[in-house]
Amino acid sequence: MNWQDTAFSVGQLAFTLALLPSIYSNQKPDRMTCFVTASFLFLFGGSYMSLGLLWSAASANVCALAWSYLFFQKRVERRPFAWYDRFSNTLYFSAADVDRARDGDNEVVALFREER
Repeated sequence: MNWQDTAFSVGQLAFTLALLPSIYSNQKPDRMTCFVTASFLFLFGGSYMSLGLLWSAASANVCALAWSYLFFQKRVERRPFAWYDRFSNTLYFSAADVDRARDGDNEVVALFREER
């Protein structure tokens, strides 16, 4: 193992550890960011492998897997579904959004407060 292999592998592992808060958070990076980053990291891993930098290749692929995991973990953020009946001057919510409000979803709770 030469010093370049050590430097690249330690750097990639540091980047992977830096992703852990994003993996465990409810807020995720954009899907395109995750896809492009994971794709290039897999490409870098193959390049490192062809140069004989095995530890760098392994750590680049681990980091790419973490970005791939974020890609699949990203949820489409859904706005609350509500409709307004102008004849009765009432704002109606779906049953799922009422459940979300009970669970403390701030966006839905804000809409309920605006209604009152």
